[in-house]
Amino acid sequence: MVTIVLATVALSGPPAHAAVRTAPTITLQPVSVDIYQGQNAVFTSAASGSPTPSVAWQVSRANGPWKAIGGATTGLLTVSHVTVALSGNRYRAVFSNSAGRVDSQAALLTVAVSRLAKVVLSPAAASIAPGGSASYQAEGFDPKGIDLGDVTSTTTFSVAPAGSCIGAICTASIPGAYTVTGANGLARGTASLTVMTAIPDYLLLSPAAAWIAPDGSATFAAEAYDSAGDDLGNVTASTTFTIDGSPCDGDTCASSIGGAHAISGAYDGVSGTATLNVVTSRFVELLFSRTEETAADNCVRDDTDIALLDTTVAPYLQSLGFSATGTIETGPTQQSSLFCTHYQSTLATSWDLAQELATTYGWTFISHSATYPTTWPTDPGQQWDQTCGSAQVIDAHGLPGADAMFAWPHSYLNSTALTEFVEPCFGTSRVFRNDPTDVGTLSTPPYYQYAWQLLGGCLSAATGANQCGPVTIDGGTLTYQDPQAVIDAIEALPPGRVVTLQAYLLVTGKSPPYAASKDQWDCTSSDPADHWSNDAERYCYSDFQEVMQGLYDSGITITQPLAVDAAFGRTGFSDTAVPRPSS
Repeated sequence: MVTIVLATVALSGPPAHAAVRTAPTITLQPVSVDIYQGQNAVFTSAASGSPTPSVAWQVSRANGPWKAIGGATTGLLTVSHVTVALSGNRYRAVFSNSAGRVDSQAALLTVAVSRLAKVVLSPAAASIAPGGSASYQAEGFDPKGIDLGDVTSTTTFSVAPAGSCIGAICTASIPGAYTVTGANGLARGTASLTVMTAIPDYLLLSPAAAWIAPDGSATFAAEAYDSAGDDLGNVTASTTFTIDGSPCDGDTCASSIGGAHAISGAYDGVSGTATLNVVTSRFVELLFSRTEETAADNCVRDDTDIALLDTTVAPYLQSLGFSATGTIETGPTQQSSLFCTHYQSTLATSWDLAQELATTYGWTFISHSATYPTTWPTDPGQQWDQTCGSAQVIDAHGLPGADAMFAWPHSYLNSTALTEFVEPCFGTSRVFRNDPTDVGTLSTPPYYQYAWQLLGGCLSAATGANQCGPVTIDGGTLTYQDPQAVIDAIEALPPGRVVTLQAYLLVTGKSPPYAASKDQWDCTSSDPADHWSNDAERYCYSDFQEVMQGLYDSGITITQPLAVDAAFGRTGFSDTAVPRPSS
């Protein structure tokens, strides 16, 4: 008999060993950056370890606590278009894996004011009586056209061919045309000064009527005319302005009392009048971002976890007497929305759906800039397509509204596009940000209103409407606002303010078991703290209903954009006001 002995150990080979885990070790430290404002600051860092460490960037402002930077999860961090206000910020990368964590060294960002290349004087033109004077201001700009702020105090003023300046106040006696020059180092700027020959008979103030919120102000200009109606020129710099008989701050007048106020301008014994209207009403707009089929429904109409606009949301709002405003991302060269195709969907804009929301539920519609997710075009013709032209497409499909624009991405829309297209073609414009100064400024309210996001908790003047992530589930502070906090914030809205509540995806149920870095929500929980989404683009429909009910109970109504335009005296705009420029 042959006996076979199984050599188990020998046949099975050497014993297996678990993978070796090592804590992260920094291999590349971020380096401090010293640049001019307007440029991009780039920080890089790297680390080794097993398993491969993940990275998250943090920022410390004014040597304060370190805070996470949403979405910064690669070894490269870019801070775009830096301003002097960011100077002194410190940045570091945090690497972690299952074996541990390590923080990189802190890299300091130093932002310097760019080199002064040009000086712009204001007023650009002024008129004075013989022996009179005009006061000037100087604004500095760098070689790229970035505004460096007021440089009046460091600018030397002179007037030619004859005259003198004391500081920024220039005078001349002989009637005729003069040139005022402001010199700041090698930078120069000029303005015109006219010494009048005729005697002024009256003034015309502009604007003839202005509208502000109680904490706002309006700036007026004065033009002198003789008894024959001949224009004697701009005399703003030499005009004394009053509001209801009390002095204004130069040519800038303000009041916190609602209603119409009398503005008077006096110059050389003659005067003119205007009106300043202080708007004390509060305006709440409900804006659904991209109401195409079916961006607001996540491009999937059979998704049972989405509250569809036409079958669920609009009927509910109608039961409260509310109607909403939709945005449509389109243009003459883009008749249908491309938003869903960003997610490789074949669905295009459903004009029938939009018309149903308009005719059945009283919705209006505004234009959504169609640049998402690329950049704002530099070609004037394409800028027209994104603005005036997009409104014409909406009008052509028989949809009411199209008088306003939702500007996104905000960081690419420039002052030229605002002045040449947005201003004449739209009553108002909304920007997805609290502070619109990075995209240019228009003086007439309420052109630029910021959008408060009725989503992941960004409902405060401090945070504006920027993304509110990442939300953590490890005991950290959740950014999701419970409905009462949203209601309280709206009820505390100051007089004369316009708030745009932007809603995107209204979800129900509970999210799939995604990883912590993915979108998560649990609308089935009784605890609002569980109703969160870490990309701030989902909001529980039940909470949405609670917010709407709270507004209804408080007597706060939903305002349509046209009502806002009318309250602030915005008339005369038309989406056909500007023909398409040649490319």
